[in-house]
Amino acid sequence: MRLIRCGCLFEKLEFQRLKPQQQLLLVGVPKGAKRSCYHGVYSRIGFTDDYLVHPMNSQNYFIVSLLMTVVSSASANSADFSTRFDGVKPAVSGLNGQITLGYGYTEFNGFAHSNLFYGAASVSVPVGERVGLRFDINTSHDRLAWSFDIPAMPQAAASSNIAETKTVGLGTSLFWRNPNLGQIGIIADASHSSGDNPDTLFKGTSKSIQASAHVVASVYLDSITLGLDAGRRYSKTTTSFATRFPVGLAINPTFTELYYFVGLNATYYLSKDFGVSGSVTHSFGKEINYTVGTIGATAMLPFSSKNIAVFANGIFARNTTGVNTGIRMYFGQSGKTLIERDRED
Repeated sequence: MRLIRCGCLFEKLEFQRLKPQQQLLLVGVPKGAKRSCYHGVYSRIGFTDDYLVHPMNSQNYFIVSLLMTVVSSASANSADFSTRFDGVKPAVSGLNGQITLGYGYTEFNGFAHSNLFYGAASVSVPVGERVGLRFDINTSHDRLAWSFDIPAMPQAAASSNIAETKTVGLGTSLFWRNPNLGQIGIIADASHSSGDNPDTLFKGTSKSIQASAHVVASVYLDSITLGLDAGRRYSKTTTSFATRFPVGLAINPTFTELYYFVGLNATYYLSKDFGVSGSVTHSFGKEINYTVGTIGATAMLPFSSKNIAVFANGIFARNTTGVNTGIRMYFGQSGKTLIERDRED
């Protein structure tokens, strides 16, 4: 057998003059690998051109052919991996987080209104190629004011009552996601609220705990995201207050509620950095039956890092309207668009 050198490796292998068993050793090796792959492999493990030029005995052929088979197999597997997973991203792009600060105003049928200041933070971590885990914490301060116009109680008409409520909540979610298709996950969350009403007509305190477990699912359709959120919520509120008009009366009621909720939501991205959204959620149970709708928009600010977005939402329910707005800061990989933040972080 004869090898003809060309440059740092061989150019031509006289395949026809090899023995049949030697030919079989080279069957299946990609044609392009003979020039592009061998030199890199041989040079890394110490082979030289001179070694390749010498007539090969059976031991030399076994070593070289084994290396060629390994290289060609790795090359084929690499190409196959690229074909199967090209463009498919993991459930979570990497360790990332968000901080949200906002304000909300709600009007209750003209006799009461609330001013809500809130903040939230979350951290998302990849658990596997298709699984992610998210942790949430939030806090809020709500100031509810109402007034009465009761002819028989002029003192009540002259009074304006204010109740302040502070809330802290925790939550976690485990989800499967393919950023090209959608996601499905489970969420568990709980919150504790404490309220104080120091004003004239009703004076007292209240404490409330809430907990919920729900399933969420989303489908990604190019520039549209469709979502479902369904679960069950438990709420218990204990109050202690006293009326001053017409006579002093102490009341200590406890309210316990256990009910279901189902919500549908959709987001349409007019561009990669601007989306409009809407949702409808219905809650129902033994003493619960109401529906809430929202409509809003979110925009990523045009900074190079693309890590700050602003949002605004309108809230609509029977005898209730409201609005909330705020700013959201993203941490993690920079330069991502809004739609990428929503589907990959």
